[in-house]
Amino acid sequence: MRSQADRFQFKEYTPFYLFPGINFMNHEDLYYRIISRNRKYYHIPLFLCLRLIAFFYGWVQIIRLWCYRLGIFPTRKLGCRVISIGNLTLGGTGKTPMTLWIAETLRDNGYKPAIISRGYGGLVTDGVHVVSDGQQILLSPEVAGDESFMMAERLKNIPVLTSRDRYTAGLYAIDRFDVDTVILDDGFQHLALHRDLNILLCDQKEPLGNGLLFPAGHLREPVQAFDRADVICLTRCSGDSSLDVHSLRILQGRKGNRKGRKNFGKKTVIRTVSRLDCLVQLLNGEADDH
Repeated sequence: MRSQADRFQFKEYTPFYLFPGINFMNHEDLYYRIISRNRKYYHIPLFLCLRLIAFFYGWVQIIRLWCYRLGIFPTRKLGCRVISIGNLTLGGTGKTPMTLWIAETLRDNGYKPAIISRGYGGLVTDGVHVVSDGQQILLSPEVAGDESFMMAERLKNIPVLTSRDRYTAGLYAIDRFDVDTVILDDGFQHLALHRDLNILLCDQKEPLGNGLLFPAGHLREPVQAFDRADVICLTRCSGDSSLDVHSLRILQGRKGNRKGRKNFGKKTVIRTVSRLDCLVQLLNGEADDH
């Protein structure tokens, strides 16, 4: 059964949800049947249409990335350390729990972090909005969005802000709260802001979903985006100490993912069940190996 986070992402990214009066659940089930590897033969024409859309979507993502790399689109830099936490797939991979854990760990180690979120599901639009100043909650969940509100409710002495413009929000956090670290919740695709540590979360059981780009699959970007990650954290691990992270099926020879396998193999890989101590060292700039 898909989680609420998975359903939220489905509603956000799929066109069915844009039309009132449509039975959402029926269309959600149809969508997942179409992109499933066990799709029926009569789903194939629809799946091919999705593959065509995904082809153009992939090129848009590639062109966008190169526009940032070539300086056509500017990447701005804040006057403090920036840590980004995100993923490559639609749906939940544990971004919010990881964001909470990193924020609390930094605070407990003497840093002054702030969390900046996009505020999905909330009513905020333009500008910077302070969900919590670290002492009290200033916005309702309807306005801030459920995830931003939950983080604000959980965290003490850590400001939580929402904004479409993460750079402006970062400047605001530095000026008002004197923070020394900005944490971007779901910030892996936000290329307009430079980050000092790029943490990519990957579901250990289904790292890339069906391995195809949206809308034919679950990928937000081509698998080569692994190259931008400094650290790959495997989430939803079973705790089996014999697990070899380099034996992930999706990155070991499935058609179309060999480039991702090469990039994946060069990264620092942490299983969040047993290697949180290593992540603490990385946050402090003390570790750079497996």
